[in-house]
Amino acid sequence: TTTATTTMMDELLAQIDELVIANEARSWEPERVEKRTMELLLDHSKLCEDESVSQALKLFAHAKILSVKEPLDANCEKLLLKAVKLSPEDEKIWNLLGEICWRKGDLIEAKKCFESALEKKENVQSYQHLSMLYRQMPTKTAVERLNQVDESIAIARKAIKLDATNGHSWFVLGNAYMTMFFGFTRFENHLNQAVGSFEQATQDEQENKHNPDLHHNRGTVFRYTENFQRALNAFRLANEIDPQLLASKQLHDVVCQQLKTTQEHIANKGGLKQKKIDAHIETLCGVDKEQKSDALSVLVDGVNEGKHLLAKVVLVLTRDPMPQVLLIVDKEGTFGCLTVYNAKDNVIKMGDVVRIQDPTRHDVDVKEDKEVGSISYPSVRVENPKMVERNGKLLGDRNVVMSQLAVQNKS
Repeated sequence: TTTATTTMMDELLAQIDELVIANEARSWEPERVEKRTMELLLDHSKLCEDESVSQALKLFAHAKILSVKEPLDANCEKLLLKAVKLSPEDEKIWNLLGEICWRKGDLIEAKKCFESALEKKENVQSYQHLSMLYRQMPTKTAVERLNQVDESIAIARKAIKLDATNGHSWFVLGNAYMTMFFGFTRFENHLNQAVGSFEQATQDEQENKHNPDLHHNRGTVFRYTENFQRALNAFRLANEIDPQLLASKQLHDVVCQQLKTTQEHIANKGGLKQKKIDAHIETLCGVDKEQKSDALSVLVDGVNEGKHLLAKVVLVLTRDPMPQVLLIVDKEGTFGCLTVYNAKDNVIKMGDVVRIQDPTRHDVDVKEDKEVGSISYPSVRVENPKMVERNGKLLGDRNVVMSQLAVQNKS
């Protein structure tokens, strides 16, 4: 009967969706994906014998099965072009055709397809794709690029307005804000919007359990804000979902190494003998007589307006431009960590005396982590190198390089 056939087609489409989701999340081995693809193609061929199923739907289902293949099966686009002629009002066909054009690198045609889908019916998927696409479209100027990222945010918000429970829409919005922050503005509210959007995305069980890029990008933002415990947990989740996502494992290991190395050097005072430490303190006290400055002990958590931290760089622990990690000692002989973001490599060297205006204290406190255990030490964070005096001279614009962080996944 027609009803039974419709039910069978609905079941087939649900199974195809399961295959597509598993393939995109990389949660199935390639062999399993290939085997399931062949099974569904066989089921599809049997169902196609029933003339009560619309030809457009048959073509769409066939194309969607083929869409998981790598490299892209040329028949996929041909099937969809036929389907869209037979059923031009079906937004699902336009959306899949847009995805295929995107994979082929034809961003202009992909954009037209998603816009056509929205003309037929307002839907979350088209808005999600367009938001991603706007951040990939080529531009001639930085202003054009900024405007496109701004439009990407606005489009992602339209998806959320349609369905605030869709975790992938929140993920897309988080990526848009992440791009805006690291690519352009450095406005704290944009970073907070990214974090908030990613956390909303984790409330969707499907997104939380099957999207490794969500957790990778969460980890990247938490690492930048030096919330190391949450960064480690996020990178681990990404790696558990997709063990092939090497970037998450690499960043996880970088954070672990940074935490352990920094704590060890602070604990053993950089391997310096007391005589050398006393010499550093004497140098700093001499500078302090000329310019009244502050020690780590007087700094409170957060921004210390009106304060000036005076310290000597004992060791350069990493030269990663995001951030450069330095071991410092203050005029009271207290050792701590200084993380400097957005500065050119080698601007601050071992032996330099640094004086930091309005220093931000952000102590590290990791408790009972399964990889690094418990780690805590005093730390000061510098996002704007122009707030730093090095050996009596302010670091100028020429020493500033904005840190660039990649958004994982095309979204």
